[in-house]
Amino acid sequence: MMVNCPKCGFSQPKDRYCASCGIDMVTFRPAQKPFATRIVQSTALQVVTLGLVVAGVAVYVRDQNRAELSKQLSNDQQIASKIAESQNLQEESEAARVAANDYAQQQAVEREERERSNAQSNAQLNAQNFASQTTQSADALPVAAAAASASPSPSPSASPQAAAGAAGTAAGAAGELAKSLSIYFVEVPRGQINDLLAQSRQNGGDGISNFGVVREAQKSFALIRNFRKVEAATDQPIRLNQPNVTFKGTHDVASGQNFGINVQAVPVSSDENGIRFQIDANRVLRDPNA
Repeated sequence: MMVNCPKCGFSQPKDRYCASCGIDMVTFRPAQKPFATRIVQSTALQVVTLGLVVAGVAVYVRDQNRAELSKQLSNDQQIASKIAESQNLQEESEAARVAANDYAQQQAVEREERERSNAQSNAQLNAQNFASQTTQSADALPVAAAAASASPSPSPSASPQAAAGAAGTAAGAAGELAKSLSIYFVEVPRGQINDLLAQSRQNGGDGISNFGVVREAQKSFALIRNFRKVEAATDQPIRLNQPNVTFKGTHDVASGQNFGINVQAVPVSSDENGIRFQIDANRVLRDPNA
């Protein structure tokens, strides 16, 4: 039977004394290791140390995640605050825009009412002069023509602009004035409409319509009559203090509105050259956003 020496580890047959170092293998007790060495080499200490390291790493990761979440929450709150401020600004801007549009529409309606009232006042003031000159004139008078911009359906040779013309039918017998008025619609290139507006006196506009007094109207509208008519002329009797009205367009049953061109001709005065009319042409279009 072989045994190992507890001191030097020499292997030999079983005996009391070691053949290598000579110690008594029966009574020999090895020197005890220092406490610090035993603690360091302890398996329990190693397990506890590993557990503490793992716990520390877990706590560090948790704190980092909490800090990141807190920072993200703060950023989200700032972004939400900025979005709310932006929405408030947009709402205020939208409210201001709506108020401005309402004010502009109100101003346009008031301006149109003032112009219509002025036209009616002028017609009433000149009614007596018109009536007296109508009965005293000895010659058949040509009738002046006038036009306002409009927009019937476009054609290949014309831009989407047109002119609404008005002319009185001259009487054949001496001593008579024109008794009827013909209002018709023709397609006119946009360039010629712009030229008429550019050459008119007191030319102006409000962003919705343009207006002005056309000089040499007979010459200008003699050219307009050469363009293609989109609606035949209709004769209407000339009546004192009553405008001659012609409408070209459609009636919307759902909204109860008329969409198209409304032309109003009011006799305002007459002289040896003819009868003077004030022509108002209003265009009403559908709202593309409706």
